[in-house]
Amino acid sequence: MKIGRTYIHEHIKLDLSGPKKDPDTNYDDTQGVIEELKELKKQGIDCIVDVTNRGMGRDARILSNVAKQT
Repeated sequence: MKIGRTYIHEHIKLDLSGPKKDPDTNYDDTQGVIEELKELKKQGIDCIVDVTNRGMGRDARILSNVAKQT
């Protein structure tokens, strides 16, 4: 199976407000991410690998929702 062009180190949803003690570091624009990923698809990107770890806002429900919409 061939995946195609892949971005291998991305953060779809990132929340650093805990570690940084700064609420302005919660990047939570799901609709904006969906629009950007659709644009990347038009440009030939076939796969995005999200590497956000625990403690940095990883949210499987949001990732699933984004994947379904893109």
